[in-house]
Amino acid sequence: MWVPVDHELVRLDPAGGALQARVAVGGRPWGVTFGEGVVWVGNLDNQTIAGVDPATNAVTRRIVLVGAPVGVAVGAGALWAANNDNDQVWRLDPATGAVLGVAHVGDRHEFVGFSEGRVWVASEDGTIGQLDAATGAVTKTLSAGSDADYLAFSAGSVWASNYGSPFLWRIDAATGAIAQRLRIGFGAQGVEDDGRSLWVAMYNAGLVLRVDRVTGGVRKRFRVGRKPRGLTIAAGSVWVANSASGTISRIGLGRRLQPPARIRGLQISP
Repeated sequence: MWVPVDHELVRLDPAGGALQARVAVGGRPWGVTFGEGVVWVGNLDNQTIAGVDPATNAVTRRIVLVGAPVGVAVGAGALWAANNDNDQVWRLDPATGAVLGVAHVGDRHEFVGFSEGRVWVASEDGTIGQLDAATGAVTKTLSAGSDADYLAFSAGSVWASNYGSPFLWRIDAATGAIAQRLRIGFGAQGVEDDGRSLWVAMYNAGLVLRVDRVTGGVRKRFRVGRKPRGLTIAAGSVWVANSASGTISRIGLGRRLQPPARIRGLQISP
């Protein structure tokens, strides 16, 4: 498991959270993804995307872009990067770093993802953009609240969290239309779907919510660290990065949910 912290990318053992490596990438690393055999990390401050070889924990590729490429994703043979400075979404050659195309959609971005043959990007003005994975062209735009931040994917659906509105938005992946709004409260950040429930990090409240995928009802609340942001599901657990605590919280899944365990000693990028 890979976590961006100040100036570094940290590697953790998902079985227990033990720290395995620290990789210096500089600046303010943000979004992380894996593809083409490389761990990619976008950076808010130093205009780069770093590629880390997971076999050696060393930076082997560095792509320099004019902007703040914070969100990164891999799909359809391309590396996709979302700019937090403006409306740009880059389509890049992962082998050479060459810019294959630039799309313009929404406003400042935080997240880009690839699912079911489509590229999706979330913008701070509430725009969700759908891009053609083969060409990078914008094929659909829609409005999802006032500050769309993170996206999650399940079969046929895209889930968009929203910091500035009380809703979690479900988008029909085939039509690109809003299919549902679930009222969960303001301040939502990272979101994931485990196939039964949605898990949402609530930045202002210091909570992770387990949410009914159909009704939006909150099934359980977990107190974690201060200002939880990134959230993922791996190795039978929900993991959340607490940006103001310098910690990772782990919620065990299973027949009976385990309360959060705290892994300390990390300085998470805010």
